[in-house]
Amino acid sequence: MYEENPVLCARPIMESLLTSHSGTDIMDALETELTASQCHYIGHVVGQQSFVKLRTVDDAISQCNRACDSACIHGVVGEAFAEELGYDPLVDGNFDLKHLSAEDIYVIGEKLCTTSQTCHGVGHTLFQAYEEFEPALEVCRKIASGSLGQYCANGLFMEYADILSFKNMRSVADTKYPNISTLRKLCEQHSFDEMRACFRYYPRIVITTLEANGFSRVEARTELRRMCEAFNEEKRVACMAGIGVYNSYAVLTNQSVAVRSCTQLTELRDIAACFLGQVWVATQDRRTTLVPYCGTLSTEALRSSCYQGFFYFFFEAGGLMEDAVQLCNEDNVECLAG
Repeated sequence: MYEENPVLCARPIMESLLTSHSGTDIMDALETELTASQCHYIGHVVGQQSFVKLRTVDDAISQCNRACDSACIHGVVGEAFAEELGYDPLVDGNFDLKHLSAEDIYVIGEKLCTTSQTCHGVGHTLFQAYEEFEPALEVCRKIASGSLGQYCANGLFMEYADILSFKNMRSVADTKYPNISTLRKLCEQHSFDEMRACFRYYPRIVITTLEANGFSRVEARTELRRMCEAFNEEKRVACMAGIGVYNSYAVLTNQSVAVRSCTQLTELRDIAACFLGQVWVATQDRRTTLVPYCGTLSTEALRSSCYQGFFYFFFEAGGLMEDAVQLCNEDNVECLAG
């Protein structure tokens, strides 16, 4: 039973741990002991059980941090969404959203989709509900305005990638790998933001799909690069940025690997886009690590691009100037210039 649905195993363990530890303490420990993918998956369960314990989204999120790509926060929102829809984990197991009306999903999604991270969590749940991009994206468009729409789209594409790599918040039985012949068209979405959200998780979707079809990890990565290079300029940049996202956890764990994952690309525009993808993710929860990482890059142009990318995403997310200056430290002229 647990092999089919590891959440059934993890839930009681996290429920017990949360009686004596905060969600933040647990996430810090998970981030230290587990790989990035393991931590993100189990971190969802920490958030789920935090909501079960504390009963409100705000209280549960206050016990989370941004470790493991904000997995705890996403889990809180997913559980809140499920409970609003009448899901009882003791009765329903893995809840099924398909019987619900679209209006129910709109109303509850809009109620929860009020910040970037909660809206991302809503996106996760929307893909669980529809198991298809277009109807889930249509809900995102209706409930999330401005930049929140991209966070909602990020969540649903991430959930699809999580399902394919068995790291999703709940079991979703009917979702299948895409056909290899259709991978190139996967991110042909209706808007730039939706396309960019798709390409953020495109490398994981492609590599997981190819490995499921008998490719080795090296062969799958080589094929991914070939696919990215074949896109037009706009999509090529987004795809190469996705490669940076795919390797972004190394900014925290092994910075030489993080650098090599981008510098092994052949063209400067691809290398710059790859580093931008790393910065995009690392700005969310690796800020103190990211500033020294930018400083290790080999050329002034790459360092400048890294710093500027960091502060673009930092301020876009509501960061304050005084905090930005503090992150740079007074003697880091390149960082302050960025």
